[in-house]
This record gives sequence, C-alpha cells and structure tokens, in this order.
Amino acid sequence: MSDFPRVTREELEKLDKATLIDLVLLFQAQLEKLSQRVHHLEDQVAKNSSNSSKPPGSEGLTKPKTQSLRRSEGRKPGGQEGHEGHTLRRVDKPDHRQVHGLSRCPHCENDLSHVAVSGWESRQVFDIPPVQIEVTEHQAEIKECPACGKEARATFPAGVTQPVQYGPRLKCKPAI
Repeated sequence: MSDFPRVTREELEKLDKATLIDLVLLFQAQLEKLSQRVHHLEDQVAKNSSNSSKPPGSEGLTKPKTQSLRRSEGRKPGGQEGHEGHTLRRVDKPDHRQVHGLSRCPHCENDLSHVAVSGWESRQVFDIPPVQIEVTEHQAEIKECPACGKEARATFPAGVTQPVQYGPRLKCKPAI
C-alpha cells in the first residue's frame, strides 16, 4: 500500500473541485482497503483452538484459560459448617486380626519381651480380597463292561467340551 504525502489545508484550498473529488475517492478506496485489512488481522488474532480448526499445540503459551461451567454459590470447598458428615465406621468383629508386638523400647532399646501388655491401640483397614481364578477339573470315569467287554466313558457336563477352556463367567459376551 502506498503512503500518501501529507497535504496541508492551504494546499487543498488551492486545488479545483474535480481534483478534490478525485482525492477524496482515492482516500475512501484506500481507507476501505485498510479497514478490511484491520478486520482480517483482528479475526486472526481472535482465533484459538476452541473457536476455530486451529490445533491446540499451535497456541504456544497463549492458551486461553478454561472456563468452568459450575456456578459459584459463595461457599468454601469441603464440608460445610453444621454438616454432620459420614465416615467409615469400625466393626465389632473384623474378619482378620493381626497383633503387632513390641520387643524393644523405641526410645532406649530396653528389652520389653517379658513385660506385660498395658493396653492396645487398634486401627481397621477395609479392603477387597484379591480376585483369583478358580480351576475345576472334571474327571469322567472310564470302565470296561464285564458283559460286552467294551470300554464305557461317563459324560461331561454340558458346556465342558475341551481339554482346557474358560468357564461361563470368563467367556466374553458379544456386544449388542
């Protein structure tokens, strides 16, 4: 884009009307081009990965801050004052009990193995037992018939068709 020379008021007053009209039209055309260019550049600056097809990695360090859709209710996070709360409760009869003995004083290393217990502190841990595969071996009897002399075999239960196989709870069910 070409730069127009600065024109003073006195210089413009000396020009005839047709030249002034040409200058105004030229300035209007130039102003329109500049306005379109500014609009295009503003659009480029306003685009980011959330409102255009730009990949998130192209934003560099200028990534927009994500906006939470949650509305603030003016309360502090966590349990509110006066809320009773719910917590894991101890059980009277645990499934297992482990006693952790004390044979030496942690302060002076004195032998405590013959000292009577004066009290207990207990803690309970709730957990799920490990999942373990259970293997059932099916054995079908084979006998020789004394009447005909032929070998007879017992039948396996329905579904037990291979020497080694998965059971019905491990088999994959087809997706619907």
